[in-house]
Amino acid sequence: MKYGFVLLALIIIGYIVYKAMRPKNIKSIDGDTAKALYNSGATIVDVRTQSEYKSGHIPGSINIPVGSPIPDPKLPGKKDAPIIVYCRSGSRALAFEKALLKEGYSNVYHLGSIGKWKGDLK
Repeated sequence: MKYGFVLLALIIIGYIVYKAMRPKNIKSIDGDTAKALYNSGATIVDVRTQSEYKSGHIPGSINIPVGSPIPDPKLPGKKDAPIIVYCRSGSRALAFEKALLKEGYSNVYHLGSIGKWKGDLK
């Protein structure tokens, strides 16, 4: 019982820290919203490695592995153009999104995990 309480407390603290560190201007979205944004012209960025990208990716997405210099010529020229970012689990996507915001991009969406995509992969 004592360990259960400690574990619950750690989970709650972890969640609070995660929410506090996440920039407020990154919008989390689900797969349906991502698909609708993509269909209306949003750029989808896969920040996984090239080998991960080649093993299966969202059709129409561009591959810019996390850690690549920003701005990248594959990104939209307009810094207010919608950009959806994803990776395997969501953590690399969040790091890339923070870098985008630092460079002045203002319309950034967090799909997070490729598993949230509603549709086929290429």
